[in-house]
Amino acid sequence: MKLNPDCVRDILLSVESICTCNRIMNYNSDSEDNPKLLRKYPCDEIVYHIQQCDKHGFLVDVNIRIEDEVYYINIKDLSPRGHAFIANIREDDIWNETKSIAEKVGSLSLPILAQIAENVIAERIESQTNLNYQ
Repeated sequence: MKLNPDCVRDILLSVESICTCNRIMNYNSDSEDNPKLLRKYPCDEIVYHIQQCDKHGFLVDVNIRIEDEVYYINIKDLSPRGHAFIANIREDDIWNETKSIAEKVGSLSLPILAQIAENVIAERIESQTNLNYQ
């Protein structure tokens, strides 16, 4: 499956908004009560992208199980890496610029997207403060 950066962002935003020290995020492929941002994606796309976020260290304690062809997914929280990435891409204008640069260079991998987002933020900091972060 091809990586969908918007799906990754929506997963991370959902986890961030739902998870607390007492609450995990649940996704049930058979439910209509899933996080609002995720309802526009098919189940296989959600599962794949949660797995990718987990493999790249953006999530903490991901549990995926299948019963009678229904996916039940629990996510405890974002990792520090996940928090940093979503903090960098939360604003739509930064996210759109990040995706645009990634598409121009021909790589939409998660590590490259994270690096580009950091660079976009660093450039904005430099333009506002005259500090050099590069």
